Amino acid sequence: MSDETVLGKSVCAECGGTKVLVITKCPYEKQGLIKSRCLDCGFEENEWRFGDNPEYLEHLAKTYGVKKEEIEYAVKKYSTLPTNIQRTIIRQLNMLNPFFETLYNVKAILALGDGRTIRLHTNHKGRIINIDITYHHVPDYYSIKLTEVKDGEAKLLEETQPEISFQMLDETIHNLLHKHVNTPLRYI
Repeated sequence: MSDETVLGKSVCAECGGTKVLVITKCPYEKQGLIKSRCLDCGFEENEWRFGDNPEYLEHLAKTYGVKKEEIEYAVKKYSTLPTNIQRTIIRQLNMLNPFFETLYNVKAILALGDGRTIRLHTNHKGRIINIDITYHHVPDYYSIKLTEVKDGEAKLLEETQPEISFQMLDETIHNLLHKHVNTPLRYI
């Protein structure tokens, strides 16, 4: 694998020259990083890293005249799961409640491909409930989505807005499970 992938073209705001998207591996986080680099003046700026808001990729694709899928494919080559963001979510849950896996009946913890969501795959007396916890860099909050999987189909039970602070993660998940699968409101 090469050290970087170059895609698209745009106009440099600094000098009016040509700038490109450079996709590489961040030396610190060891994840995919997108930078813009002017081929004329050399001005370089970090644009997006794996785990950031995926909607920003649409803006980059439009600005640089490439397909979003091309950018996603290039970033994927330099990215690995779990990301620091995903590991942090698990550490925070453990810090808030070291028994969360037992309390929520977690059967598996999955790092989803967006780099900023973890899935707690749970089983409550035969009801399979996936709890997706997504970190939103701006406004530095979390959102939670509960889906029930039955006969291969996923049914949305509830989805919160990105307004949950890290201190409220455990309590919010606990309340959502109590509401949808009647998990007792108790702590181990």
